Amino acid sequence: MNEIEAIELACDINKIIDPIQASEVLSFLNAKIVDLGLEEFEGEVAASNELAKLMHTEGKTNKVAEVEWKTGEIYRKWKLLRLELQKFRNLRNALRRKEETLMFTTKRTRESYGGYDRVIN
Repeated sequence: MNEIEAIELACDINKIIDPIQASEVLSFLNAKIVDLGLEEFEGEVAASNELAKLMHTEGKTNKVAEVEWKTGEIYRKWKLLRLELQKFRNLRNALRRKEETLMFTTKRTRESYGGYDRVIN
């Protein structure tokens, strides 16, 4: 399984019927969240630096500088990174609950929900 496959499975957790598979997908999600967290931090620093530059511009009030900052590209990219990070955290939380459910169901129940025609003893 690669990162793209793991993210696709995380987006449709009904396709995950095995706790081991859920654990693998969680590993990929955790790595993605760490990477996005770093990118989001760097975006926040860049956005803060941009705001500081705008506020120190001669002839601008703080309100005007803040409006320019919030309509700028750096601020937009930072906010989009924050939203993406939150999306992956939400996927991880949902998958954790799914993993717990799968871990505590019996093999027989898991197979019947997995679409198998017969139960293997």
